[in-house]
Amino acid sequence: MKYWTRCCLILMLACSIVTAADKKFEIEVVSLYVFTTNDGVAEGYLAKIILPDGSHATASCDPLIAPCPIDDYPERLKHTSDTKGITYTGFPKLKATRKGKDLTIYTANGKSKYLITGSW
Repeated sequence: MKYWTRCCLILMLACSIVTAADKKFEIEVVSLYVFTTNDGVAEGYLAKIILPDGSHATASCDPLIAPCPIDDYPERLKHTSDTKGITYTGFPKLKATRKGKDLTIYTANGKSKYLITGSW
């Protein structure tokens, strides 16, 4: 009987850890810098994000690996351009999940996968 009780307890703990890791939370994207080629093609994305605990994180995304846009209507955002890319600001709060350094940001049309690379 003790064996089955322990097995059930371990299974319950394992399920709760997986559920906690997959729980969505809100993030604030302060800015998104899109590195572009001379032709205007996106080569990379770098986001400044505020996490729920108030910590500031930088996160990057490679468009060759995964979809990176985090706003379905970038023309509605404030933006500034320079010779290497465009900085977007004015994002609404977005839902996300995190597993280690992997951050998945959910949008109306899907999700984008970013890698937390540091802080700002």
